Amino acid sequence: NIQFIAKDNEIKVIECNLRAARSFPFVSKTIGLDLARLATRVMLGHKIQPYPVDVSKLTHVGVKMSQFSFNRLLGADPILGVEMASTGEIGCFGSNREEAFLKCHRAVGGKFPEKSVCISIGMFKEKLEFLDKAKLLDEMGYTLYATPGTADFFHEHGLKAEVVVWPTENEFQKGTEVNIIDLLKKKEIGLLVLLPSNNKYRRLKSFESPGYLTRRAAIDFSVPLITNIKVAKLFVNSLQYYKKQNNFLPLHPSDARFSSKVLTLPGCYLIQTSPISTNWTQASADALSGGFTSLTYIDDNVGRGTSPESLRLSADKAKEQSVCDFTLLAVANRTNQGVLKTVSDKADGLFMYPESFDGSDNAVTPWMEHFNAWTKSSPIFTRSSGTTLAALLFSSFTSSRDVHVCEVRSKEDIGLVAASKSHSSIRVTCDVNVLDLLAPLHESKPRISQSDRDALWESLDIIDAVSGPPGLVLPLLLSAERDGRITRDWLKSRLFDNPKSILRLPDQPDTYIEVDLSRLWTAPEDSVAAGASCQGKILRVVVNGMIAYMDDQVYSKPGAFNRVTEASPMLRGTSTVEKQLAASAHAAADEYAVPSLEIDDVVSASNDDDDTGRPTTGLKDGQIAAHRRNMSKKIPMLPNSLHQGSDWIENRRLLSVKQFTRQSMHVLFNVAYEMRQMISRVGFYDILRGKVLANLFFEPSTRTQCSFQTAMQRLGGTVIHIDDGPSSSMRKGETLEDTVRTAECYADILVIRHPAAGSVQRAASLLQAPVINAGDGVGEHPTQALLDIFTIREELGTVNGITVTFAGDLKNGRTVHSLARLLSLYKVTIRYVSPDSLRIPSDVLDDVASHGIEQSEHTSLDEVIKETDVLYMTRVQKERFDSMEEYDAVKAQIVVTPKTLTRAKPHMILLHPLPRCEEISAQVDSDPRAVYFRQMEHGLYIRMAILAMMLGRA
Repeated sequence: NIQFIAKDNEIKVIECNLRAARSFPFVSKTIGLDLARLATRVMLGHKIQPYPVDVSKLTHVGVKMSQFSFNRLLGADPILGVEMASTGEIGCFGSNREEAFLKCHRAVGGKFPEKSVCISIGMFKEKLEFLDKAKLLDEMGYTLYATPGTADFFHEHGLKAEVVVWPTENEFQKGTEVNIIDLLKKKEIGLLVLLPSNNKYRRLKSFESPGYLTRRAAIDFSVPLITNIKVAKLFVNSLQYYKKQNNFLPLHPSDARFSSKVLTLPGCYLIQTSPISTNWTQASADALSGGFTSLTYIDDNVGRGTSPESLRLSADKAKEQSVCDFTLLAVANRTNQGVLKTVSDKADGLFMYPESFDGSDNAVTPWMEHFNAWTKSSPIFTRSSGTTLAALLFSSFTSSRDVHVCEVRSKEDIGLVAASKSHSSIRVTCDVNVLDLLAPLHESKPRISQSDRDALWESLDIIDAVSGPPGLVLPLLLSAERDGRITRDWLKSRLFDNPKSILRLPDQPDTYIEVDLSRLWTAPEDSVAAGASCQGKILRVVVNGMIAYMDDQVYSKPGAFNRVTEASPMLRGTSTVEKQLAASAHAAADEYAVPSLEIDDVVSASNDDDDTGRPTTGLKDGQIAAHRRNMSKKIPMLPNSLHQGSDWIENRRLLSVKQFTRQSMHVLFNVAYEMRQMISRVGFYDILRGKVLANLFFEPSTRTQCSFQTAMQRLGGTVIHIDDGPSSSMRKGETLEDTVRTAECYADILVIRHPAAGSVQRAASLLQAPVINAGDGVGEHPTQALLDIFTIREELGTVNGITVTFAGDLKNGRTVHSLARLLSLYKVTIRYVSPDSLRIPSDVLDDVASHGIEQSEHTSLDEVIKETDVLYMTRVQKERFDSMEEYDAVKAQIVVTPKTLTRAKPHMILLHPLPRCEEISAQVDSDPRAVYFRQMEHGLYIRMAILAMMLGRA
């Protein structure tokens, strides 16, 4: 053991003896290396590996702190010197030095100051060294007290501190100054930093000095005291870290170790498909205590079915109350297929429980429709039995949908699942309740018959997961393993591997549980498994590297956890669709090859609307109607919604919003939604590999041009660009007609923007290739209108029953002309706000009026802002004016500022086709109602869907 002292850049040895210091084992534990063993090998002359541990890669820091007993040594001066004054030591770990230091401080009985800190520093050098930390304390909101000399120094450097006087008679006037000892007695000081000016000599008189009396008072009145400049600086840094952690010191796995025989398992997943009977904090705490690090909730609406509002409330409740990670399932009923389509991105799966709905109508047809309507990127769960289960399994075959059957309990049902598993085209999985496998069968009211239990045990290979009461699942299964009825691998796969795959979840990094296998116990009499033999006790649960549960106590806090899929978005699962997506990202993986159809395969499907205007039935999977100049080709399978016919697809022209019906728009929106899901998981989808898009833009464009280019590239195609710039033959006099015919020779589809109204229609009449109108002067901009409707649906949940206000240049705004016509297909009210010279054209008013839509024109936003649900702003288009005087007269007549929005509805949304000039203040961008940048993102998915549908049917 050797100890050093460092002073004035000189190192001196003050102690050296033949023993291991207490720091020796602490360092060993901190770095994970047995230093005693290593030292012994050195003594014996054995070869060792120098520096076997790379300390730079350690995930934790160790801090050792002394424990003092000055409060039990009456009159002792609490100043440290070279002599041993401590009566013990504490060692703690943390993710950084500050965290470990704070844990040590708390472990030795120290407190953290809440409101005030008193500072007294003798030496000028140390005053200057501590100045930044004093300013940091002030920034953290602490009231600073300081003794006169220190206070003067702080004031000279712009730091405010209240002066307190020393406890010395006749030095200051009584009654006009605050005595430091009086503050210590009243506990008005939370921390005393007292650094004496000189500690070289210890004189008898020093025990009568103000500094001694103050230090002693701090000890006697239990106020934390720091007398070292380095410790004081570290303490302030640590306090800042503590504040940033919301006054919370997390527990890490390194903070506790066990001496008993411990089994370490990955964090288990609990598929819980029963409504939460207690609050969600208790339910998730019960899951943690049973070793489950992720719990599956169902929307708290069983018996009625999920609505957007109920799912939002359930998600908020789970987020606010859960103390572990969770997944959330939406609940199906007989009629909410269309509603669920709109919320599928906010749920992690769909749960169908037909028996929970009362009524004499037991038909399974409505439930079967959910298999087609629910998004393929999300799993489906069902709790059903007998003929209902058989019908739903059959539906999963016909729709090529994977399905998970919850709590299989009978011989017949496990037989149905076994038969379904033999069908290679889909994946059928199931779970059983651990009580049905292992709980004693009480004669008075058995949960399950002996024959059904025997059938479950004979079908262990068919069972994919085990559910049940969280506190009993693992102990009952460990007991069964001890008896030789199951293997450790079977247990691990049914509690971790398979549920993770079924739920299509990402990995939970640094997540595991530790179980004391030496604990044998019997389920108590008041338990649902009363009398059952159990093994194991959960000692510790670690979630994302943090101790969430240990020694019967929950350490994780409600509100700190998310849906697992939100915390780590990634490609999930192994369903048919997921395999197709993986094929695009990993083309070399043969087992995930994208299936294809012959070009002559033509299948149609219906897609009815409910009263909300949303589709209520899906379409058969893998069927695409396509015709391309009678050429015998194959094309990749497109998302299932592409199968619905529409004249803009069949005519290979998207020129006007007048081509759309409400039904055909919803088909397009379904595909756009699938595109968004796909991009969020994979990033691209090579269904248009080998196809070429020609972007012909003869008018400035950023968003439309870039989004079409990005859409084509995300779908695997390539893009060529043609404009009227210096490199174009149009500069030589080439006509638009010749230019588009030339482009057709090189491209499979043309996107055209031109300043003359009607020009795109004229060009399309000359071409065989598909054509998309990207804006023709003051005429129309159909794809912008489509993405605007899609945005409204995504932001508000519906387009029906709302008031839409258009404001700005309505005369020249082609986006307004197209969107107004599309909105007339819904039940809406439209307001137009513009200068008199920029009023909406009469032909647009007439078209909208022909659908019975209420309209009115105004000159001020103040007249309509309070009733508006969607405010659609447009810029005043300078390029459409004959003179700058006319433009200047109207350019800033209608402007949206933060003040404007104070009169608007809290949930109103503000749209703009962009670019903007002066009509929306940049200060509005931070308002949550400003959605114009998300509006741009939606444009990508709409245009991806348009390209896929037009080329997929070409």
